[in-house]
Amino acid sequence: MMTKTDQIGEARSRPFVLKPWLIVLWCLAGLASEESRGIIRFQQIQIDVLREIIGRDKRIILSDRQRVRLAEAGKELGRKKIGEFCSLFTPDTILRWYRELIANHHTYSTGSPGRPKLSEEIIGLVVMIAKQNPSWGYDRIQGELKKLGHTVSDTSVANILHEHGLDPSPHRENHGTTWSEFLQAHWECLAATDFTTVDVWTPSGLKTIYLLFVIELKSRCVQFVGSTEHPNEKWMLEAVERTTKKDGLLGGEGHSTLLIMDNDSKFTAKFKEKLRDNGVKPVLTAVRAPNMNAFQERFILSYKSEMANRMIFFGKQMLDHATKEYLAHYHEERPHQGLDNELILPFEKPPDPKGELEVTKRLGGLLKSYRRRTVA
Repeated sequence: MMTKTDQIGEARSRPFVLKPWLIVLWCLAGLASEESRGIIRFQQIQIDVLREIIGRDKRIILSDRQRVRLAEAGKELGRKKIGEFCSLFTPDTILRWYRELIANHHTYSTGSPGRPKLSEEIIGLVVMIAKQNPSWGYDRIQGELKKLGHTVSDTSVANILHEHGLDPSPHRENHGTTWSEFLQAHWECLAATDFTTVDVWTPSGLKTIYLLFVIELKSRCVQFVGSTEHPNEKWMLEAVERTTKKDGLLGGEGHSTLLIMDNDSKFTAKFKEKLRDNGVKPVLTAVRAPNMNAFQERFILSYKSEMANRMIFFGKQMLDHATKEYLAHYHEERPHQGLDNELILPFEKPPDPKGELEVTKRLGGLLKSYRRRTVA
């Protein structure tokens, strides 16, 4: 009987025979190795492309949870392996995260103790309400949220305002009423006025004509007060009479009683006094603040771009006629974006989709509008 030593010696003396299954195994191992290298190379290219997109000088901000995932994987590889293929973060950075987040037992629980975190909707409501109502305190905002179905403590309201840089109510209130809030509060009785100029040809040469308009803000109706080469105080006082008549836009029942105007010297003290005598209070805008008279400025822009800048006027009479034609188009035919694309003076009957198409032309076709002929 052969001893164990004799068996080992005999096995060593036998020649090595390459088995077919060994060849298959080596081939499979080579293929797997090649595939792994291909995957690693593809991932490396993805990282390089990402770095090119965001810029190599820009810092990538990760959450703590993302750092934990990278740190755990990086610790298993070690600094050398990370340095061979990682280009988004340095090996030292990843291992530092490991020391800070893993070695220091930085863990995440499925739930957090205490009150649940407020939703973004509630936070947004608190900020919106506080900004729109500067005199409201924490308790007042808390009560408004309760009406909306949200139970929030006054302390939470205070914390939200603090995080968003909003002061408590007395300090917020010191900012005063905004111009937008003023307009909304007086919308039903507001009008605005301003001049524009147009150059016309006369027998004595080129002259500048001043045109005065008044616009009612809520309806967008515009009154052409008049035009003159010399808007002196006498002419301005007559302008007050025209605007406060029964068919004017200012004063009296159903008409505007607040008139926005700039600090133009043509709006004299006597002009403003006569406005007050007719029940109209002047409201002056700030110096060099055209946005405070935005509705009047927008009308003048339309008047110029749609008509006045596209014509050559020979005399004041031609200018006045063209202005009246434009206002007829403006009130009766032109949709207005500020009125949801409605007309200022709506049709007596709704348009018939089957009616014949009509084109209305004014000033030789410079102003056009389209409508359906009403079927009897």
